[in-house]
Formats: sequence, structure tokens, C-alpha cells
Amino acid sequence: MAKKKKDKIIKVDSIQKILMEGVDLIERAHSHGVMLVDLEPAKAFIKKYYQENKIYFSYDFLILRACALALSHHPEMTLMLRGKKLVQCNSIDIGVSVAGKGNLAPVAVIEDADKKSLLELRESYKNKIRQAKREEEEKLRKLNRIAKWIPGGIIRKLLVMVFVRNQKLKRKSVGNFQITSLSAPLGEYHIPNIISTAFLLSVGGISKRVLVVDDKPAVRLSVYLVGQIDHRILDGQKPFKFFLELKDLLEHPEKLV
Repeated sequence: MAKKKKDKIIKVDSIQKILMEGVDLIERAHSHGVMLVDLEPAKAFIKKYYQENKIYFSYDFLILRACALALSHHPEMTLMLRGKKLVQCNSIDIGVSVAGKGNLAPVAVIEDADKKSLLELRESYKNKIRQAKREEEEKLRKLNRIAKWIPGGIIRKLLVMVFVRNQKLKRKSVGNFQITSLSAPLGEYHIPNIISTAFLLSVGGISKRVLVVDDKPAVRLSVYLVGQIDHRILDGQKPFKFFLELKDLLEHPEKLV
């Protein structure tokens, strides 16, 4: 069995430290970008693949697959904070939010997502989603039992701070890249990135919209993707390049195989 590489600690210069501390001192703005993606090619791809192989892909899964491949070319999107140190993770572990029964949505973490083939990723995705749903109630019961014994005020805030700032805990709980799917058809609604992965992708409602195709208006199946970045970790340029590749993969789904 091959030995797993260690995460790489990235040296942070003095100016970046000041910027990181400055962003920490103010209420962080939820900086985000919105991109509209034409899903008609994905629709045709799903239909053709099912006809030929009797295997069905959901749109959410294709977005996961596209993220995994795009992240392999943009590993800086998985940077995480360990205190005041930046850590380049040694693997791409994508956390996918799952619709739950309570306010705390379970997260299915797919490890080494970029190293899995299309069908391997599909199987892992299905298993992790089922596992997250199965374990949700038990985790909530444990959290409720523990919470009863934790006094309010500063102690509770300190415990929350320990979790939010602990890179290893966050990575195990939510991965180093997050995807959350929303049903809002307008798609410009997004979830604040309170857990602080470098990038949070919100997937808006999938519906028919009027797009321009060959300089003419056409009704097409489409989705809004909303990307939120943590400015302590990333500037705007790197996520933009990642976003462009993500869009290209989804609009040319033959590249996902």
C-alpha cells in the first residue's frame, strides 16, 4: 500500500498575515460569484449514457464529478487554515451537504474524489450519502447529550472556536471543498460559509431559462452555480479560473468520462 503524502504547510509572508488578521477582526463579507451553466449537453449525456449502459447519473452527481476533475487542476482551492498557517491538503476531499431533518445538515465526505473513475465516484457518492443519512439521528442525539453539559457563554463560544479553527476536525467533518445543493429556482441564494473551507459551491435550482445560443434566444435547462470564497485564503483570480473550467466541463460532459 502506497504511503500517503503529508499535507504541505505553505509559508505565509508578513503582508498576508496582516491581511488575514484584518479580515478576522471585521465581520467577513460573504464574497461570492454567480455563474449560469447550460445543462442541455448534460441532459443529452445522461440520456445517452443510460441508453447505452443502463446507468443513470443525476445532475448533482455530474456537478460533483466536474468539481473533482477541475480541483485536480486547481489544488489551491482546497487550501485550509491551521491557526495562522496555510495548509495545502494532500488529497481532494469533497463534502456534499445532504438534506437532513434538523438544522444541522449531514455532510457526506468523498475522499480522494479526483482519483476515482466516473463509476467509482458514483458508487462512493451513493454510499456516502446513504451513510450520512443513516448516521444523522445518532449524531444529533450525541450532540444533544453533550450540549446539555456544556455551560453557555464564553465556554461554549470557545468550543465552537476550537472546531472552526481546527483544520483536521473540519476536514474530517466537511472535507476541504464543500458543495451544497439548493432548490431555489433563481439560484442566487447561497449559504454563508461559516465553516471556512476556502471555497463553498452552492448549486441553485435546475430549471428552464432563456439563454442565448448562436446569437438567438432559446429555452434551455440550466443551473446557477454560486461560489463563495474565503478572502483570507484566496484572491478572486484563482476561483474565477476554477469556475471557468467547471462550466466548461459541465457544458462538454464527454470530458467527465
